[in-house]
Amino acid sequence: MSGARANISDTRIGVLLGDGMGHEIVPATQRVLSAAVTAAGGGDVDWVELPLGLGAIESHAMPIPHSTLLALDQLRAW
Repeated sequence: MSGARANISDTRIGVLLGDGMGHEIVPATQRVLSAAVTAAGGGDVDWVELPLGLGAIESHAMPIPHSTLLALDQLRAW
């Protein structure tokens, strides 16, 4: 990055809700991270929801769809 500071607003972050308490914990974590980015003077975080777990089995017939794996390679964090 040659001296330039990374801007989290330019970062797409994958969201994997999974099963169980993930549906409660992940949205709360998103709110905290978004508030931290705003407080630091950043912009909006681009959240990319990806199928995983029981919901993915129901919609894609597998717990970790190939599309999720491909998307993870394209994201900076998840």
